Amino acid sequence: MLQERPGIDHLVIGGRDLAALGAGFEAMGFTLTPTAHHPFGTGNRLAILDGNFIEFLGITAPEKIPAPTAEGFSLGGHLTDFLARREGLAFVVLSSEDAHGDQRRFAEAGIATLPPVDFSSPAGQPGGGEATVSFSIAFALPPVVADAPHFVCQQHAPEHFWHPEFQDHANGARSITEVTLVADDPAALAPFYAELVAPNAVHGEGRRLLVETQRGRITVLPAVELAGRFPGLDLGAIPSAPRPAIVAMAIGCDDPGRVAACLA
Repeated sequence: MLQERPGIDHLVIGGRDLAALGAGFEAMGFTLTPTAHHPFGTGNRLAILDGNFIEFLGITAPEKIPAPTAEGFSLGGHLTDFLARREGLAFVVLSSEDAHGDQRRFAEAGIATLPPVDFSSPAGQPGGGEATVSFSIAFALPPVVADAPHFVCQQHAPEHFWHPEFQDHANGARSITEVTLVADDPAALAPFYAELVAPNAVHGEGRRLLVETQRGRITVLPAVELAGRFPGLDLGAIPSAPRPAIVAMAIGCDDPGRVAACLA
């Protein structure tokens, strides 16, 4: 069990065409960071919000993607497999103040995990230029969330990350308030989230499982409730198997009118 209840740090949206993915969200009124490249074959752009962010992730250098091993998780390898099936929400990421310590706690709690990963990459800065941002991540990979990996992320250079200029969005977006997963048996995920977040953060509501993080909610629904939760939407792209799958996010905003104007 973690000593402090984490919050939603960011959500990862995987796309086969990173440039097109970013352009689509810019058209919806999001301000995105310049494209950054990771040392392990992926590239990203970010929509930085108030305390959390959306990461748009693509494969930019397939020759640099390491093969997965029993000792390490290949982010690029998993993304490649994911994109072969579909695009969309690929990872749930919670905040961490000590990713290495969290990994040890995952292992002690019996949550399948792998050695932490420490990495740095250049990040474009407002007005031009670059600075180095650094992160440590630790994975929580039990079979119960095999197709919806979760990990925790610790930032080591936040002064180069949370720039007000990148947090000013034409649509008034403020923060991620919820991420929704679909699962055949939401209650089966309760022990996992009790260890990942906190026992008192997890509760049931009918057939739903609700997890209240420090910043935002994780909601797990059975497939039969999706249409009622998202009325009017075409749910044909929602994967039927394997489960669970990450299917939606909610973004808090300053003014719904600004959102409507951007979407129009």
